[in-house]
Amino acid sequence: MKRALCLMICMVLLLSVPLSVSAEGVGLDELRLQIIEAMETGERLDISEYRLSRGEMEDIYSDLFHRGLLPWYADYFCDWTSASDGTIAAISLRDLRKRSFSEDDYERAMAELIAETCHEGMTDLQKALSVHDHIVSHAQYSYLDTTNNGYHALVKGETACYGYAQLYLRVMDRLGIPCQIVICDDTGDGVGHAWNVVSIDGNWYHLDLTWDDPLPEEQGRAMHTYFLKTDREFRGVLHHNFDWKPDIGCDDKTFSSGNLWDGVNSPIIFLDAETALLRRQDSKGSAIYAVDPQTGEERLLHRVSDSYSTGLCWWNERVWFNADDSIYSMKLDGTDMKAEYTHDSSADGTFLCGFQVDDGVLRLSLIRFLDGDYRTSDETVELTDIQYHAHAYEASYVSATCEEGGYTLKSCTCGISYQIDKSDPEGHELAEEVVDGVRRQYCQNCDYVHEDQTAPTETAPAPSEPAPEKPIAWDVIGTAAILAAIAITTGMLLRRRRRKNKPEL
Repeated sequence: MKRALCLMICMVLLLSVPLSVSAEGVGLDELRLQIIEAMETGERLDISEYRLSRGEMEDIYSDLFHRGLLPWYADYFCDWTSASDGTIAAISLRDLRKRSFSEDDYERAMAELIAETCHEGMTDLQKALSVHDHIVSHAQYSYLDTTNNGYHALVKGETACYGYAQLYLRVMDRLGIPCQIVICDDTGDGVGHAWNVVSIDGNWYHLDLTWDDPLPEEQGRAMHTYFLKTDREFRGVLHHNFDWKPDIGCDDKTFSSGNLWDGVNSPIIFLDAETALLRRQDSKGSAIYAVDPQTGEERLLHRVSDSYSTGLCWWNERVWFNADDSIYSMKLDGTDMKAEYTHDSSADGTFLCGFQVDDGVLRLSLIRFLDGDYRTSDETVELTDIQYHAHAYEASYVSATCEEGGYTLKSCTCGISYQIDKSDPEGHELAEEVVDGVRRQYCQNCDYVHEDQTAPTETAPAPSEPAPEKPIAWDVIGTAAILAAIAITTGMLLRRRRRKNKPEL
């Protein structure tokens, strides 16, 4: 008995000891979610139960970074506490600066970005290009650490390298286009950098939105120097002649010359799968074209003689572009030209080098040449006399079901919608019945039904006839007789033993 009890206790203690888990283990999915949450809250996370080595933790971190699931500072400001056996016991941020993010603002801006850039019938290549140009032409490079994330890139319009890469990854994920972030800890000057690789037609390519966004900043301008490059091409371009260790090789196929973006320093704006706008520089200045991206056929809309202007956008169903001193708009066929804004360069010697228009606000980039150098500055102008569609979202709540989570749906009359405040599915409330050898499970709240054959039921033997009960009197008499017989027999044996042992006189 004691031996069995000791064996049972030893078994319980053995099963209670946490086992080491490989970085590829399924059980680490929950840990990844805990790490992401801890990075946002700054709370210390106890991970001692996983018994992970430092190398395994680094693998997990690398995976989360490449998928854009960690803030850029997660590696720089994170303390790892080791246990006595060398495994990682806990992780915590030691320099978490407060960050405020609005789920509503983020989801709204994401829905509007995708609606503006990606249309039915577009290829993955066209979507990758359209999103690249939209982000580059709307965001400005920021040296502030607190803006280095996809949220600030999209909602606030300012970010650094990891923010560009994280936002691009987020959009590609929603479009179903394979994409990752590449992290280089040192580009040769002690500074790290981040960019993307994206899979197009089965081949992986580099693209760097940070370096395709020109400095000094010019609103509405997008370069394509670092768009869809192989490893060799990426290392060969300016600012990228440094070493890194890519998880995915990009040496398979080089894009041929004559692409839609060759020689284009304006954003390429897709109005649908059959029409794109672009502005290309040539010896005569620049020209604005409507292009069929499927065939490459171009239609000239307008020629601008100014040598530096590159601004181009589509807003309020019109094509907008700038010259050195004015911003114009026209219909898609090149007619109905209007001067929407004129800049007086004589006042301060500045010229228009770029612009963007959103929600009735002109965002201007001004350039000033002085002593062989130049300076840029930004201004905003409200377009008060133009009627345009301003997004207005109405909210409705979709309740959770057994299999689908609930959410708040926000919808605009133009067709754009997005979801916030998501909740988990409620799960089935199951009941069970067995009919004709079939076990049937069904949900009491929805149409879910699951049926399976039950095990064959063995025929139980028929119960035997119970013996007739004896009257109580016979039981008493029988018991008394037996006891009496025992008593008599015992007495006789005792008397016989006494006679045998009695001494003779």
